[in-house]
Amino acid sequence: MLSNNEKNNQNLQPIKSKLLKLREWLTVPETAKHLSIMFGEEVTEADVLRLVLERHIKLSVNFVNYARGKRGDKFIPFNEWEIKFRKIASWQNVKTIAAINGMIALTFPEFDIGFYIKDEELNNEKQFRFGNDEDLKTALLKKLSPEFQDEFLSVSIEQLIIMKRKESEKFGGKVPPSITSFSGNDVVTIKGVWDLPMLGDESLDVEHRYQMLTNGPEITLTGLDGTFVEREDGVIFQVQDEFDNKEWIDYQNSEECKHKSIDFYKKHLDKKIANNEIDENEAKKLLDQQKNNLDRPKKRGDGFFPAGGLPEDSVFVVRTKALLDFQERLSFGESDNNETLEANQKQELGRLRTEKSKWDDSVEISVEVGLFCSELEKNKQKITRDMLTDFIAQKGYGDLPKTTIDKIWKAIPEKYRKKAGRPSNN
Repeated sequence: MLSNNEKNNQNLQPIKSKLLKLREWLTVPETAKHLSIMFGEEVTEADVLRLVLERHIKLSVNFVNYARGKRGDKFIPFNEWEIKFRKIASWQNVKTIAAINGMIALTFPEFDIGFYIKDEELNNEKQFRFGNDEDLKTALLKKLSPEFQDEFLSVSIEQLIIMKRKESEKFGGKVPPSITSFSGNDVVTIKGVWDLPMLGDESLDVEHRYQMLTNGPEITLTGLDGTFVEREDGVIFQVQDEFDNKEWIDYQNSEECKHKSIDFYKKHLDKKIANNEIDENEAKKLLDQQKNNLDRPKKRGDGFFPAGGLPEDSVFVVRTKALLDFQERLSFGESDNNETLEANQKQELGRLRTEKSKWDDSVEISVEVGLFCSELEKNKQKITRDMLTDFIAQKGYGDLPKTTIDKIWKAIPEKYRKKAGRPSNN
């Protein structure tokens, strides 16, 4: 007598041979039917999309009536990304801009990462300067001692690497391409079936469809970076929307538009002069830059911008290969987890996973402590053993073993430590 699993496998074979091998992709409803047979229970379209959102199945999109996009780079392994980042991670390559709340943003634009330092005085002087401000960086570094510069940058770099490593875990240990990789590239026509990397607004489109199928709320969120699709060779494209091109370009090139823009910007500069934030010479320089920007004629391609979602006439599909890969992983996972591991091996695996989690936590909090010590030094203060313990608990790492906290304390350079507070039970 056949078991349920054997019956399911028997039912699956005709579909594999006659349907899946003949078709490049299936619609989401067809995928649900196939999975229903495979699991031996009903699988709905919503279930398929949930599996997609939880990254068990790769979803694709069919551009029925074509779309437009800009080419970017590919995903790269995290280790490769880290090597490239460490090579350029220096003050020389840091880009600066005055941000909000007295903060100064310090970024590495080609890597989509950055950090902040607070300096309200410099921030007020340099606000409303768009793009990289080398004068701001020079002024900031003059206020920081060489020792603090080195320590602050070193700790910030390690923290950024930890953040990027965590992000890469969502993508199988790979890092997405930088947003800057799409800049300056031509807008091209894209057609046919493309995979969804789930980087930007395409993931919101999937979530919205799932919520509609389950009578959930409408998704009204929008991302900042746009919508992305992945070609079969791994190259990522940013989907583009188009203004009403001819009317938009004609208006942008008109004298009326230029005069309005100049008048608005001049009023803004007059306020800055009145508040003694800039002098008249600097205001004139900024105004001339704005005029030069406006004098550059707009052309076709300037009327495109990152799309806030996939085209309405596109259709979600699942590639046959993606479906078979999921089926293979599921079968392998069940066998590997339930049959080949003995009880003692499962216990050891669980212990190793716990130890890895503790190790990851200790690395992350060590970076946080380094930043905290740098801030204390800036205010001519030192960290005590009490402060360290309290800080670790406040950051949510209170369950770290005492021996780990002791090691962190001993690893802090003596110039940052104040030997006070409750004694340690060594």
